[in-house]
Amino acid sequence: PRLADTAERDYFTLRERLITMQKQLEGTQKYINEQCR
Repeated sequence: PRLADTAERDYFTLRERLITMQKQLEGTQKYINEQCR
């Protein structure tokens, strides 16, 4: 069954935010690793 249009839109928005957060987290971890050497 397909998601309702609004639910689908929310899902993709949420997914994009999660991807963005993950990239930020990876960037932060990389920064910390470089600073703490």
